[in-house]
Amino acid sequence: MKKIVLIVACLISTNLIAQERLNPIIKGFGSLADVPFAKVKADPALEYKIVVEFKQKIDDPKEMHPFFEHIGRMYNVHIYDKVPQEKLHVVVVIFGPASYAVLNNEAYKSHFKRDNPNLEVFKEFKKAGVKIVVCGQSVAIHNIDPATIAPEVEIASSRFTAVSTCQMNGYALFQMN
Repeated sequence: MKKIVLIVACLISTNLIAQERLNPIIKGFGSLADVPFAKVKADPALEYKIVVEFKQKIDDPKEMHPFFEHIGRMYNVHIYDKVPQEKLHVVVVIFGPASYAVLNNEAYKSHFKRDNPNLEVFKEFKKAGVKIVVCGQSVAIHNIDPATIAPEVEIASSRFTAVSTCQMNGYALFQMN
């Protein structure tokens, strides 16, 4: 009897651990779990305008910057909560030492001695309509050649102007820490 209880307990815990991960729009990044018991959800009737900014340096150059995973999840969760894609506007503003994450593959490889693991998520973000912006001041301060920025990324005059312009146009600010 103890063996049967143990086997059933293992099967239940394995099922909970292996819960299906969902990626409604941004494929391969920003996976989410179904949370059917959630009482607070996004409102599909609202127009969502979100600007996300972050500056944290790349801890492991062989891994995608973890904040891109979080941003992908944030986007996917809104879609999963039935917000129409045309009502979800997301701008990602990258500045400071995080600016190296937006280098094209050749420049990233020259700087970190490995391929840029962020490039695939940039393509998925662009397909979803997520705008990626890097601070021009950070590009200048870190001596990054603007020609070496990934093609999916736009350069702003500064993080300040990118964020303030978004906020003046009704965007909510999310700061990643």
